Amino acid sequence: MMVEEREKTIGQLRISLKDKERLLQEYSELMDHSQDPSESRDALLDKLRERIKDRDRALERSIDEKFHCLEEKEEEVQRLHLTLREKERDMDRLRCVLSNNEGHHHCENYTLYTYKQ
Repeated sequence: MMVEEREKTIGQLRISLKDKERLLQEYSELMDHSQDPSESRDALLDKLRERIKDRDRALERSIDEKFHCLEEKEEEVQRLHLTLREKERDMDRLRCVLSNNEGHHHCENYTLYTYKQ
């Protein structure tokens, strides 16, 4: 399941990267046709690149947090499985004790019954 999640995340990152490249191209084309000489094309592209880097860092942090949560959940599941196995062993021991007690009880009843006769 973890591999599937990673593949899904990688696919989402690839789509995000393609969208960012497309946006850069569109902004670049817009700047080519821009009438405003006060801000140069390179300065605008630098700003856009910085925004993309910020988004990439935020996305990476988000992915790291999700994987960390997933790892914590997997550890919790493992602890629960261990607890369940321990409870099952306890139940087996109690069944064995109960069975022995029943056998002992039947033996005592038989002894009492034969003693009364």
